[in-house]
Amino acid sequence: MTNQKTNWRKLCISVLRNGPKDQSEFETAAALISDGYAAGNFQKSYRGDGGRIANVIWDGPTLKGLEYADEMQEKLDRASLAYKAKMILWNSLSFTSGCLVTTAVQSMF
Repeated sequence: MTNQKTNWRKLCISVLRNGPKDQSEFETAAALISDGYAAGNFQKSYRGDGGRIANVIWDGPTLKGLEYADEMQEKLDRASLAYKAKMILWNSLSFTSGCLVTTAVQSMF
């Protein structure tokens, strides 16, 4: 997973769980509100600055937003090295225990 995608996901998760901290997170908050992942309102500024978001009134995430944050967190977790190492270890242990059980059953007969 690219670093840019990871950072974007982390930002969305942070805004959904904690609300926008400052003006640097207003664009993300406005996008989440527009897409129905959060409740609230936002105002654009049209004073020659490209229509940036001037203010956000954050009412919190919707149920859809909470589910979206959980899905993104799961994607981040699955992309982590720790998750991959855990899956390799789990598969190795499963294979080894399967071999041991098979050997034990065969030695009984």
